[in-house]
Amino acid sequence: MPAPGPALSVPELWDSIIDCLTSSHDYSSTALVCRSFVPRAQQNLFRVVVIEKQPLPANNRGSTDPPLSSTAVATRLATLLDGSPHLLSYIQTLEIADSRPECYAILAKIPWSHLETLILRFLFFLQDECFGHIKVLARINSLRELHFFRDADPYAFRQILPVSPHLTSLRLTNQYWPGIQDSGIPALSTSQRPRIERLSLNACTAVTGFLCQVFDFGGLRSLELINSLTPDMPHFLSRFGSTVESITLSSRERDGYENTDHWDLGLYFPHLTTIKFLSLPTVSFIRFIAGLALDNCISSIGFTDHAMTLVEKEISATNAKAFEAVALAQLSVLKVVEVELRTSRYIWPGGVIETSVQELFPRLWERQLVTICLLDEVED
Repeated sequence: MPAPGPALSVPELWDSIIDCLTSSHDYSSTALVCRSFVPRAQQNLFRVVVIEKQPLPANNRGSTDPPLSSTAVATRLATLLDGSPHLLSYIQTLEIADSRPECYAILAKIPWSHLETLILRFLFFLQDECFGHIKVLARINSLRELHFFRDADPYAFRQILPVSPHLTSLRLTNQYWPGIQDSGIPALSTSQRPRIERLSLNACTAVTGFLCQVFDFGGLRSLELINSLTPDMPHFLSRFGSTVESITLSSRERDGYENTDHWDLGLYFPHLTTIKFLSLPTVSFIRFIAGLALDNCISSIGFTDHAMTLVEKEISATNAKAFEAVALAQLSVLKVVEVELRTSRYIWPGGVIETSVQELFPRLWERQLVTICLLDEVED
């Protein structure tokens, strides 16, 4: 029996299979499809990689084998990328949900070439040995976005700085940092601070003081505030709102920030062109539009529907009329009002979505400014 030849890498194996198909007249068309499909399928499959503990498959629940740990998942990924380095060019987002240094050590050794987004969970629970490895990941030249999710400890956060000088986007979710600005955590020098163009704060409280010590927001262009209109925000907006061109806002009524209605947010954004509201019109949204300068540059407004009761829908219908009146009076260069709807949740009387939206914004509809975008439920 002849000795086995050298092992084929994954791309070599695929090439061998496709070459075999091509040599057969009956399968030549199949080979043509495969040659196009395989790279595209790999690209979609590896665009986002999540490192977390893997539960046992549903059909293997009776097994005594333990679930696959995050470290084991990272090891498998490293082995795969070592044998198929072309897959590295497909990976754009890496999400890590682990707190053990072994996992980070493996990931830090991978020669990431096209990684653009790094999502870190459980930063509060990380062991000290992790931070050296995270520094390596956070300084990857291709990195453009950092997302810290769930109770990041600012002291730990500071240990991984400075990050990639090419970083332009920062996202924080579920962060609460009161008193951090005066805590003695050393600030970064101006030259070490990445220039952030896009900032997203979701359920964050008292974070801007510390962020201003380690990031440069002088060129901020896009701002997302979801349940984050806390008392520190006016000072931040007064410093950096003048360059913002696009903003996304959640409803202050739903967030529990009705007491901030005296904040005239519209005055902070003289160069704003695009607004997205994360619900149908509310009183706070109407006040936002009413507070804009008459020479504003708003050309696009978006609304995203959410699950509502019929009573709330009646309120939204009333607010929509008020919004329409204010928008037509205030927004002289408005070109589009996009209404995003999740069809499985949309229960307006009559059941006809287009008619319902037309009834919400009759004057804007008549001017052909309204567009409807239907979202799948999986996009939540």
